Amino acid sequence: MKHMQTGAIIRSLALILGLGLGMNRISAQVSAELVLSQEHFVSGESIVVGVKITNFSGRTLKLGEDSTWLQFSVFGENNRVVLHKGEPAVKMPFELTTSHVATRRVDIAPYFNFDQPGRYSIVATVNLKELGRRISTSSAFVELVSGIKIWEQDFGFLAQAGTDKEETVVRKYMLLQVTHKNRKKLYARVTDGSGNVLIRTFPIGGSVSFNRPDIQIDPSSRLHVLSQYASRQFNYLVISPDGDLLVRQTYEYDNASKPQLVYLEEGRLGVAGGIRRKTESDVPGSVEMTETTPAAPEVIKAAASDSAAKKP
Repeated sequence: MKHMQTGAIIRSLALILGLGLGMNRISAQVSAELVLSQEHFVSGESIVVGVKITNFSGRTLKLGEDSTWLQFSVFGENNRVVLHKGEPAVKMPFELTTSHVATRRVDIAPYFNFDQPGRYSIVATVNLKELGRRISTSSAFVELVSGIKIWEQDFGFLAQAGTDKEETVVRKYMLLQVTHKNRKKLYARVTDGSGNVLIRTFPIGGSVSFNRPDIQIDPSSRLHVLSQYASRQFNYLVISPDGDLLVRQTYEYDNASKPQLVYLEEGRLGVAGGIRRKTESDVPGSVEMTETTPAAPEVIKAAASDSAAKKP
């Protein structure tokens, strides 16, 4: 009887160990990595991080069902933990079927204290409920750089206009120039009236040295910037006093005229001349923050080879 009990215990332990090893094999077939569209940012600029999840677990994963399925950690120089100011809005349910890849993009800038120039490392952790596992990405690195102020203007506007809380607020628009690898890039910034409290920073794009940006503030206190970034191409942005990007468009020279900021017939400030070219980055516009696609054939082949190598 004693030998039978001992045998049962051994078989149970073997079963538990087998299940554990099987779960490890399954979770190993789900991977995550960080994807960045750029490595250099200016304080106040959106830092959009893509988390790319590849599923070869053999089952469909349900992700994005709560705010804890995807979490981020940020570290400054010397592994200093960066102050966490809030939880990014990551709740957006979706299913990731096996042999597919999903990329979830999140702007993490408002939720961490990116206030000092320097190098930062970012790590994302994905909670896989079906597998009872959490997986973390390798670190991705970004660098916050300081820009040179080339223009600024104080302005006032009515906050909460038409209500009993209406008041005049003073703020400041700035244009910054950043040079990296001999390439110039322009940024528009909104701050409080003192210039010390940062509200938002927007990338405008590249800049040519032979043509200064056209900058105007309309009667509604909105900032308009028309900037030439190539021999025939221009970026056009409109920014609100509250730091919202209202318009982003691209224009080109045509044979008769070049784009320029003017007051149009209906009395609003806008672009006349040239030809507008529609792009994926246009605002207004809509961009899906989660993309799901089949895994690339070379990834599938590599995963299959890896699985075959592990067979006894």
